[in-house]
Amino acid sequence: MDVYGGGIAVLFIAIAECISLLWIYGLRNVCDDVQFMLGKKPNVYWRITWSFFAPVILSVIFIMSLVKFKPLGDDSYDYPDWADAVGFCLGCLSIAQIPICAIFSIFQQKGSSLKNKFLLSTKPTQDWGPSDLDLRESWLEFKRKSHPTLLLNSIAEHVNSTTHTVAVPDEETFRCRGNSHGSRT
Repeated sequence: MDVYGGGIAVLFIAIAECISLLWIYGLRNVCDDVQFMLGKKPNVYWRITWSFFAPVILSVIFIMSLVKFKPLGDDSYDYPDWADAVGFCLGCLSIAQIPICAIFSIFQQKGSSLKNKFLLSTKPTQDWGPSDLDLRESWLEFKRKSHPTLLLNSIAEHVNSTTHTVAVPDEETFRCRGNSHGSRT
């Protein structure tokens, strides 16, 4: 379990976390959330490290782990092939959950095309944010003050994404959807 479930699987999960948190949720949103919690925004060093170096270094380590992989064993004992297969399957089980859940989330959306479904699956839902209602209101107000143009971007994106009708979203939709706009920097 240490070799198959703890090494390569954990690296894959860490890469998926970096990508989903910093590239899908967005570096701007992460920095805003850190500023909301701690009172100051992360400096350039952390932003570059989180968004570029962490996923790249983790990916290189992951690829090298696959390239340099050797079946479990040492000089005194060689594990049977079936034991390696069981270990490999256990590692794949923990890795497979991420793409399976992502595919399920994409196809669960109500978009008209696969691209729209994918884009909708990367947007925060209405219940996104702090669960404490007082803290949530403070967080939403902080987001509105930090990025006043998000409301306009939300309207423009909504108009561009609808093909036949133009519906104006309510204020709650703006609060929710506005959190992810402009975050793909």
